[in-house]
Amino acid sequence: MTKRGVEAQFFDERPANDVLSKLVMRFATKRLVRKLARRHVEAQLNRIICGGFTHVLLVFAEVVSTEDIQLLRESGLRISRYTWDSLRNRPNVAEFDPLMDAVGSFDPQDCAIKGYTYIPLYCEYINPEGVLPHKDRPIDFYFCGTAHTDRAALISRMKEISLHRNWRTVSQLFYHSRLLYALRHWNDKRALALFNQISSDSFALSDIIAHIRKAKVVVDVHHANQSGLTMRTFEALAQGAVLLTTNQHAADLIDPALRDRVVFLDRNAVEASMTEALNRHSGPLAAEQYETLSQDRFLRQIFDLVGLAPVGIPI
Repeated sequence: MTKRGVEAQFFDERPANDVLSKLVMRFATKRLVRKLARRHVEAQLNRIICGGFTHVLLVFAEVVSTEDIQLLRESGLRISRYTWDSLRNRPNVAEFDPLMDAVGSFDPQDCAIKGYTYIPLYCEYINPEGVLPHKDRPIDFYFCGTAHTDRAALISRMKEISLHRNWRTVSQLFYHSRLLYALRHWNDKRALALFNQISSDSFALSDIIAHIRKAKVVVDVHHANQSGLTMRTFEALAQGAVLLTTNQHAADLIDPALRDRVVFLDRNAVEASMTEALNRHSGPLAAEQYETLSQDRFLRQIFDLVGLAPVGIPI
């Protein structure tokens, strides 16, 4: 944003980001969370009010309260909200809507119901010159993500199929605690089969992008309570891979020029879905196709949402 002429600063509403703190913030009562973070939030609000800021873009809002937002409004700031999560997953954020000047979301169903502005996500790294042709991609299927819900079991099933079909499948699975992973999946043989492959350290984006560039097909297992396109969707397509996704809305939400790169992953026909994706062509896109996947497109929509016009360097 700053490089595009809109000076921006990030304020973290959470006082800490270790595993224990994140668990408390996510699962404790709102009242307890806000009590624990009160001093931190008040300090952040003071920095914003005294810092000469004119606009606030609220993302997620796990800790701040409606009273905090009202204080910012009374101080003359324009407040907007954007989220890459759904109301089905985080229903409490809707309490902020009456105080918002504008609301945007990556979830098209929420946008249709609530009248939010639909703003899809993006790929941070787009380098058309680095996109490999189909024949030079040694990985058949690649998956990277947090091993929540049925993801691990599904990836385990895909690995079994790949072994049988002589396909090369690479996965990078994250979970914040291997012990909690084992407890969560204690009765799921397929998920437990991947226990030794679970990492409690996050993966570098540069490493993820490097793997995607070598993959013919990137697997995307979206959260069942969301309908929006994940970040992995844009990363996969921007690096020339075919996207194999459980999101049945993906082909309709993506730019029409990219729909032949998107295949629905049917949990009831996993092998057939994998075969179809592998038969699709991967490799470089046309120049205009990268625009819809880009961070520039995303920021233009964010600037429109919050009511700011970039100055200086043209976006």
